[in-house]
Amino acid sequence: MNKMLFSEGGQPLYIDDLKTLQENPANQMSALLQVLGANTSAFLLERFQGELKKLNEGDKTTTFQTKKNWLVLDGIIYEIKETTLVAHSWNDPLYVGVRKSTSDVRTFEDGQERACRETAEAFLTFEKTEGVFNVSELKTLFDLIAPSIVIKLSETEYKDMPWVLRNGYSGQIQSKVRSDYTIIKVDVQSEKSEWTDGPGVIFEYPTTRVPVPPIVSGAIVVGVSSDNGQEQVVHIQVLSGKGKLVGSLGTSSLPSPANCPINTYFIIPK
Repeated sequence: MNKMLFSEGGQPLYIDDLKTLQENPANQMSALLQVLGANTSAFLLERFQGELKKLNEGDKTTTFQTKKNWLVLDGIIYEIKETTLVAHSWNDPLYVGVRKSTSDVRTFEDGQERACRETAEAFLTFEKTEGVFNVSELKTLFDLIAPSIVIKLSETEYKDMPWVLRNGYSGQIQSKVRSDYTIIKVDVQSEKSEWTDGPGVIFEYPTTRVPVPPIVSGAIVVGVSSDNGQEQVVHIQVLSGKGKLVGSLGTSSLPSPANCPINTYFIIPK
């Protein structure tokens, strides 16, 4: 890190001094994000979410609004503002990129006009161009940090949970209790073509607890392009004795259980 030294006596100020003041915090934040993101060049700070606004059967379009999020690209954070989009096909991937522009043009002492301000912000698009990223393929900061916590635990320390699997799912649900949190691993799959035990229901568990806020797992991608649903990013929401798949496109758009294999985990604070 470069540090400016200040002294009394009318210290002169140079352009390089302002550059140092601007770059120091940015470089430190970049280094921190690269460590937290396991040197991943592009990721999201939060799970990508959207809200369905309108279905137009006439022109077969779907209007939805995304929630505000942040893209981390090469150690720099770019805000993704709430955006209203119109999708013409369920199979069209959504991309995120960064757009830069300059403004505040001033006349310098040499008579030349130059921009003095640069603005950079993330944007969403259905068009695949150079430098954009498929939103469904981007991990979140939590996705990148959590495995480093889980990998430190011995597999033999996990215990099977006697939860009842639904919709033809089979596999393992295991937990490990730590001093300040509990980890629950879900590794299950199904061969059923329909949701006969409730849309998106993966498992049920006995509970006598008072209502609590829902707990969600890490994000995963389910579905295939040939399915009647859609390839989409979902997570498991645990609430009121059930674990259900929840996606930004709604329960009715979930692919079949056979196209929703689950391999994810929860970290539940105490």
